[in-house]
Amino acid sequence: MSKVEDEICVSEGVGVTQIPPLKKTDEEQPYKLKVYHMFVEFYSLPDPERAEFLSIPYNEKLKKFERAATLKEFALSYGVAYETLRVWKKRDDFCAAVDERRREWGKDKTANVLSSLYRRCIKYGMSYDVET
Repeated sequence: MSKVEDEICVSEGVGVTQIPPLKKTDEEQPYKLKVYHMFVEFYSLPDPERAEFLSIPYNEKLKKFERAATLKEFALSYGVAYETLRVWKKRDDFCAAVDERRREWGKDKTANVLSSLYRRCIKYGMSYDVET
């Protein structure tokens, strides 16, 4: 069989364009799509927010959550295997989705963080707190 016969081509007037191969269905949509989106949300959060996400008790006396939320707890809470989470993390689109969600999450907080850092610098003269 020749190279031309091996390629799937479509004639478009003047030239010939190769049709891209179809993706496997398991690469297009992750298993349990709604839970996958919840996992992206969970994974994009900092530890205290993750604990709140899974309703881990908050210790009022210590002013912090009793412990950090783990991936295994997420898996148990949402009825998926821990291995499924590991597979999802290896997806090509996972990191981009987490980064996008982190940007969305941070947009609401950026002004407050900058304001707090500014007040701290003015009040205590601690500019090294905000140096990059």
